[in-house]
Amino acid sequence: MVEGSPRSDVGLPAARAERPETLLRGRQGPLSAPTLPLVLYDGACGLCSRSVQAILRRDHAGHFHFTALQSPLGQRLLAEAELPTRNFDTLILIDAKGAVRLRSDAVLGILTALPRWRWTVVGWAIPRVLRDAAYAWIARRRHRLFPRPSACETLRPEWRSRFLE
Repeated sequence: MVEGSPRSDVGLPAARAERPETLLRGRQGPLSAPTLPLVLYDGACGLCSRSVQAILRRDHAGHFHFTALQSPLGQRLLAEAELPTRNFDTLILIDAKGAVRLRSDAVLGILTALPRWRWTVVGWAIPRVLRDAAYAWIARRRHRLFPRPSACETLRPEWRSRFLE
């Protein structure tokens, strides 16, 4: 474990203690979602959908729940966090404490909580400006590189309850 990156109660690293640029909060403090931790993803993005499938396959304990940014719940949570409700360019993680993590912080928060991916905790040592630059480069090209998911994408029955509307 990297020095200075404590872990929260569900195995997510507390992104560098409580730095405000890392832990965004709603107007009245931590966000309250029905089930935490919650991953908000762009439902119209092929890379995002594939990433959700990869998380589901690796999260045997069932910690993470998911909702599309376009869903009513996703839109409500975006508004609460004072984030844009259109033109999605980020993956969002609302951790167990209600803190909102964006871009590379969200990716690292998810990866370090997954079995066999905990080694990615070393990513916290890379300056956020560099991590987010790499994230932005991929985000700009994601629709071109990864086609839109098909409407008939099937989920395992045991995963359906982890998707919130």
